[in-house]
Formats: sequence, C-alpha cells, structure tokens
Amino acid sequence: MNREHFGELAAKGRKNLHAHGAVHRAYKRAGGPRRPERFFAPFRGQFFFGCALVVFLAAGSPGFAANRLADAASPYLRQHADDPVDWQPWNDDTLARARRENRPVFLSSGYSTCHWCHVMRRETFSRADVAAFLNEHFIPVKLDREERPDIDRIYLAFVAGTTGRGGWPLNVWLTPDLKPFLGGTYYPPEDQPGQPGFLTVARVAAEGWARDREKVAAHADRIAAALASLAGAAGPDQRSGRSGAATIDNAAWSAAAAQLFEEFDPEHGGFGRDAKFPHASKIRFLFRFAVQPGVPAGEAARAREVAFASLEALTGGGLRDHLGGGFHRYTVDRGWRLPHFEKMLYDQALVAGLLVDAYQLSGDTRRFDLLRETLAFVEAALTSPDGAFYAALDAESALPGAAEGDKAEGAFYTWSLDEITAALPPDEAALVIARYGFTAEGNATSLEERAGVLHNRNVLVPASSAAATAVTKAPGAAEKLSRALDRLRAIRSTRQPPARDEKIITAWNGYMISALARAHQVTGESRWLDLATRAATHLWQTAWNGKTATLRRIAAPGGGDGFAEDYAAFIQGLLDLYEAGFDPRWLDRALALQATLDTRFADPAPASAGGGGYFGTAAGASGVLVRMKEDFDGAEPAASSLAADNLRRLAVFTGDAAYEHRARAVLAAFAPQHRRAPAAMPVLLAAAFGLAEGAKPRQIVIAGRAGADDTRALLAEARRRFQPFATILLADGASGDWLAQRNEAVAAMRSADGQATAFVCENFACDAPVSDPAALGRLLDRGQR
Repeated sequence: MNREHFGELAAKGRKNLHAHGAVHRAYKRAGGPRRPERFFAPFRGQFFFGCALVVFLAAGSPGFAANRLADAASPYLRQHADDPVDWQPWNDDTLARARRENRPVFLSSGYSTCHWCHVMRRETFSRADVAAFLNEHFIPVKLDREERPDIDRIYLAFVAGTTGRGGWPLNVWLTPDLKPFLGGTYYPPEDQPGQPGFLTVARVAAEGWARDREKVAAHADRIAAALASLAGAAGPDQRSGRSGAATIDNAAWSAAAAQLFEEFDPEHGGFGRDAKFPHASKIRFLFRFAVQPGVPAGEAARAREVAFASLEALTGGGLRDHLGGGFHRYTVDRGWRLPHFEKMLYDQALVAGLLVDAYQLSGDTRRFDLLRETLAFVEAALTSPDGAFYAALDAESALPGAAEGDKAEGAFYTWSLDEITAALPPDEAALVIARYGFTAEGNATSLEERAGVLHNRNVLVPASSAAATAVTKAPGAAEKLSRALDRLRAIRSTRQPPARDEKIITAWNGYMISALARAHQVTGESRWLDLATRAATHLWQTAWNGKTATLRRIAAPGGGDGFAEDYAAFIQGLLDLYEAGFDPRWLDRALALQATLDTRFADPAPASAGGGGYFGTAAGASGVLVRMKEDFDGAEPAASSLAADNLRRLAVFTGDAAYEHRARAVLAAFAPQHRRAPAAMPVLLAAAFGLAEGAKPRQIVIAGRAGADDTRALLAEARRRFQPFATILLADGASGDWLAQRNEAVAAMRSADGQATAFVCENFACDAPVSDPAALGRLLDRGQR
C-alpha cells in the first residue's frame, strides 16, 4: 500500500478503533488501552493471515449484467449495481441461500460518501478476475452501514480486534452461519510491502474454507463466542470484582476530565496526536463539567480552556468549509489542515450544538455567526423539500474541466494557483495566496499522508504563520479578502457539486432537530424553530408506525426497523423541541417512543449481572449474530447515553419518578466501563450530573400566555444562561394543561395578577415567584459558577 493510503487508513483505523464500544471493552479487558489486539490474539497468526500470492491485474469487462443492487433504495448499494461482482443485499433470502448452499459470505460494508469505498470499487470490484473469483467461491453481499449499523458494528468489532484497525470499506469473510473468520478494511488491488492485495486475501479465505473447513469453523466459533461476551453492557468489573451497581460521582467526572486533559493537544487543539476529529461529545462534557457545582475551581477552569481551544481549532482550520459553511468528517493531519472531505449530517448537528453551548457560555458573537453559517449550510444543502434532512455530501466530485465521470476527492473544494490568479484581480489574488498559503504544488503536499493525492490543489484553510496572519491586518485587507471570497464562492457554485446521499436517517434527523431547537431557545431565531418543527412533523409522519408503535431507520416506506439510537436521538430532539416552542404533542410523542425503546431494546437484567442499558438491535431481529450494546460515545453518542438523559428529563416533565429510576439503572449498568475507561462515555457522564446524589437540577416554570410579551421576556432571561441541567416548562392553556394532568407541582403554578410569573425550583421546591426578568436573573445567578 502506498504511503498516503497507509497513513490515512492507519489514522482512520486508530480513531475508529476507539469509536466502537465492543472493541473498547475488548482491549480494556485485555489489560491496556493501547493493545486491543491482545483480546483477539488467539485468532491472529492463523493460516488465513499468513498466505502471500501474486495477483495480476485484469481489465474489467463491460459484458456483465447488472446485479441485484440496481433497484436498492440505498445510494451506496446502487453505486455498485454495475459491478461485475454478483452482489446480493443483506436480507433473509441471501442469508438462507448461504446456509442452504453451505457457502461462505463475503461481506463488504461502507457508505455512499466514503472516499476509500469509491477507490476500492474502481480499483478492485470493477475487475473481471476479482468478480469471477468472488462469484465462484462466495456469496458476495453489499451492506450500507448507515442502513444497518447493527450488522456493521459486529464485524467492525472483529476486524478492529484482530487487526488493530477499523474503518470503511469494511471487508469480512463469514461462515454460512455469519461467524467471521477473516477481515480487514481497505485492501489494495495488488500486494504491497506489508499489505496483501485483495485477491490474495480472498484466495486465502477460499482455500481455507475448501481445504480445512472444520478448522476454520472452529476458529469462527471461538471468535463468535468472544464477540458474544462483549455484546452486553459493562458487566462486573473484571479486575476489581465490583458489580455494575456502583454510582458515577465526582471522582468519576474528575477522572474523565483528567483523561481528556491528557489527550488534549496543546499545540494544535483537539484530542490526540494524529488525525483530528470533531470529538463533539468530549467538548460537550467539558463545557458541562466546567459549570458543575462541586468541581474544583482549577479543574473547571482547565476544562473550559481545553473545550474552547478545541472548538476554536475545529472551527478555524480545515475541518470547516470556509466558503460554503458546514464541516467535513475529519482532517488527516494533526494540525487541522487537510480534511477528508465528506460532510455528514450528524457532524453538522453535533458541532452546531457545541456552538450553541459556546455562545451561551461566552456571549461571543463569533460563535453565533458560525452557528448561523452552519445552519444555513444545512438548510441550503441538506434539507429535503418536505423539511427533513439528508444524510451526507460525498467526498468526491469532478475536477474543473475533467472528463465526465473522472472524479477526485476534494475537487469541489480545492483550487489551483492558476484558478486563483485567473479568477481574482491581482491584489485580491495576492492576498488570498498569502492568507491561505497557496502554492503551485498545492498546500497539502507537505503532508506525507496525502502527498500526490491533491497535487497542484490548495485547500482554503487559513495559514498559521505570522506573515499569513499579518496580511489581514493591513488597512482595507479584511474588506478586500471578503470580496475575494465572494468571487470564489460564486465560481465554486458553477462546479459540479458532490453527490448527495438523500437517505432520511431518523437518528441523524433527531440530532439536527435538537440542534435547531436549542439554537432557537438561545437566540430567539424563529426560522430555526420552524425548521425543527417541519423536520419533526415529517419524521413522525414517515418514520413512525402508529399501528405497530415502531420507528423506521430510514424515514421512507420500507425504510427498515429503527435501532435504539434512532429512538433515543428522536426523543432528545422532541424534548428540545418542546422546550423551544412548548407544544405538548412533542412530549406525547416522546413518551410513545420511550415506551417502545424500553420494551424492545432495554436489557432487563440487573446491573450486577451485566445487564441494564439498551441493546442497539431490537429483540428478535433476524440475521444478527449478536446484539451489541454500545458503551462508547464516538462520532455519535451511544443510545444508552442519550436515553439516560432523556429519562431524567421525562421524569421532570411528567413528575413520574419511575423514569428517573430507569435513568439511574442505565448509569449503574455502565459504571464499570467508567472505571476501566473514564472518558469512554462523556455523554452518559454528563447526564449523570443531573442524577448524582445530592444534585439539585432546576426547574424553571413560566406561568403565562404563550407568545405574550411578558412571557417572552421571562423566557429570554431564563435561556440567557448556560444551565444544561435546568428544565424550562411553560404553564399556559395548552402545555400547562398537559403538564398539570401529569405533574402535580406544575398544576399548582399560576400567573400572578394577570402577569407572567416565573417559578425557580429545585426538585420542585420553589422560591417565591417573580414577574420581573431582572429578579428572575438574580435567582438564576445564585449558586452558579
């Protein structure tokens, strides 16, 4: 494998290795955070990892008929419809055929905007010799990991555990009963030093199955048993013998913060010393840790410093699209300069949530401007005519002037030096070249991981040198740079845009609804409330099946069963939407979703026996080797992490303590995980702030007419502060009646003398009501950091 391929894959593998709960449990139980392969050591070094053959390229043939993916709903599957490989979808018929014919399955999992998935399709799966071999010896199956994250997680855990890396494309060979025995991520088309080519690996799998099937099956059985042992929650602590019934307390929060302080990159910001990801869950936790009562002042100050420095790095560097808004998936380098260019909806939503937090905490209008830019990008580029949100934009598109179908990563976003000088007046071109470090060779060529990949292309990311910064301080430079960027923006709009994956993924829409609702709460921007309401309405109409009380993964007919994260993220969005507009129907719907989540996904076993929390897949799902339970908040929060906070909030809204008891049970289930890996679940840890012993989360009840000036004034004062565990409720004629029927404390709260009145309570023990916003502000400031 050449160095730019290897560098990025290694970085992606290390990050994904830490982003999946099953692998995290495996390497923690093996005895250390940096040796995940030890858990699966008995399965490494076997005959199927040691073969080396020579593979000769053969030209692909145009004579193959389309396979069974041509009519698939998934854009990713349709991308492979013209491959000569006889791809089958992952469904009951395909799996039954594998068992009936006793043929191993070759499973290839990816997603439509994945650059390296495209590369492997062009290099390998379009080849006639590869297709002929796969079709003869295996049942080839293509999987869209965004449609079936439950299947993908199982085999990603196996690959990361056996190879030390994970990511996509994910390529795994399975026995007919779906047990993995060989796998990896990207394979080059030919053998490379230290890296076998794809056909070499496929031949090893086929020969092993043909010549020593019993041995392969025995190994696969042991691997499946290892995966099954990882599939529960945390279980009893393997080293201390303590059960999962322990609590999460100040010591756990401080331990998590200390780990994040250690991971923090003081030179460049963010976490780690390699590729840089947004790590929204980590920054979110630190913002909350910094304001939590009882946290030592020094730790709180450090948490704030690290969180703001990391947010500044991810919004100021190459992760951000400085012309069009929005954020790319990650940068391949430590310095936040060169992105991996796909744009995912969940990243936009989670970073927007961070910007809401930062704006509340700092009052810095730059954060508000970035929030507006990000949400404007989502509205323009990722919003469907019905108001729901599309999944992603591709990393690849056609280079300007290239032949049709000739695509390159980052083509839409990058510039040659000649393009800049041709597009701009000389003074503006000189300013852009100096500010962004443009060169004839391209400003990414110094990064070894990508040398040659973006040759002669430049990424529009501010250069960090003193000279590059100084040019913007000259008189009139800011205005001149703004004009130049406007010209470049107009030129870029004429390029072929990246392809868009138009799946409406329920969980990702839930994240976006939450971000928009919270943005409205803090800024009062009605447009954002309108967007959140439209999306939630469409999602409820298309993803929720009232007859079966179940949710779809994709908001479309035949969109597949929803997973725990779909329920949990949609519930979070609906609760935030209620606090934005106080329409009680969102609370009704959140309760219906929570009921199904509890019934179909909860692990009823006690924490002391390794139970508690939520499985990703519903009970009784077919074709699932093991039901995994996420115990890591990675690119997306784990379902159990979201559910714990949702349950806490539902207890406040309804006055039903049973929800709080269930939230505490989720915390107890994962307590051993926090002892092994303190910062593994920062979203869950943040939820624990509001559930800790002695915690006094606030309820702020505004009794008044919705939309009235005095009601709005009190709401604006209540929302001005960063109070992540305060719940705001409106007791008016509609929402108030809904709450009063379920919550006796709210039923007693009425406006005074016809004026809107605020009640500030802790566990519904309330201060004297006030009607003056300034008086409300003084009550809210009391005891706050």
